[in-house]
Amino acid sequence: MRPLQIPGHTARDTYRVCISRIRDGVVQQRLAALEDDAVDAAASFDRAVRATSLHALDPMVFAPGDQEDHNELLKNYTQRMAKVGTPGRPIYDELRTAPPRCPLCDHREVTTLDHHLPKSAFALLSVAPTNLVPACSDCNKMKNDTAPGCAEEETIHPYFDNLGDVQWLSAQVIEQAPAFLRFWVNTPPTWADLLAARVRYHFDVFGLAALYGAQASTLLAGIRGAVRRQLETGGAEAVCAFLEDLAGSWEEWGEHRSQPLDAGSSSGSGLQPLVLLRGLHRRLILPLYRSKVQRLRHGRDPLSASPRCRRGFGPRPDLKKSA
Repeated sequence: MRPLQIPGHTARDTYRVCISRIRDGVVQQRLAALEDDAVDAAASFDRAVRATSLHALDPMVFAPGDQEDHNELLKNYTQRMAKVGTPGRPIYDELRTAPPRCPLCDHREVTTLDHHLPKSAFALLSVAPTNLVPACSDCNKMKNDTAPGCAEEETIHPYFDNLGDVQWLSAQVIEQAPAFLRFWVNTPPTWADLLAARVRYHFDVFGLAALYGAQASTLLAGIRGAVRRQLETGGAEAVCAFLEDLAGSWEEWGEHRSQPLDAGSSSGSGLQPLVLLRGLHRRLILPLYRSKVQRLRHGRDPLSASPRCRRGFGPRPDLKKSA
């Protein structure tokens, strides 16, 4: 989960831009009359996010009583912001392109904006910038139009939540043919119980265990041929040297990616899920393959192992930065 800087656009300015080109004078006046309600709703939303009390918000307070007004508020997003060529589209594009990848999974490409609280139930928040989170299509679909039923079901909000530079993600290497990784949330003892529960819920809602496992398996499969070629040409020592070099390369890449993106974004929680990639260096590739190199000397396949063998990795107190 990647933290993002809170958008610079205010709820009032964004709302005004979205309704600025409405040709129907009656609709224009009706929406203009709802401007203060939309601004107040956005302020209440921001306070609730910070207090982890979104679940306590009453949808009736965030929706107009008139159904026609409700529909027009939804159009502020669908027809006056998300649609190409509309007045709110530049703000939409600015929010969507702010991060290099989806902050909800930290892996896939951003393709849309996700309403943190669904616009169908919270119409006054339809174009509130802090309620619009850049997301990949998969995360957007997985979350769907759901609202939290309790504090533990409030997913991590990239604009307001920063998990810090601690490791909260762990993995277990299942050494079989082919090897694969199982990921889970391993929260640090310094975290409050509520934060730990929210991170676990976020991890489950967005299917991150399956995503990280699949990508890690792809990476492991991708180096299989290279490892075997090293074994054939140079033996066990060549495999060791190759893996050391590969580990160093991932480590350098990880350090480069850890540089802050802007004044409001730090390396901490935003790059934690990259453990499936960066973790395949000093703390995964080498421990995993060094054990296999020992078997090389006995003529065994470097990328196969007994299904009974399990090797895991998690927090390391001697390392300040997570893998």
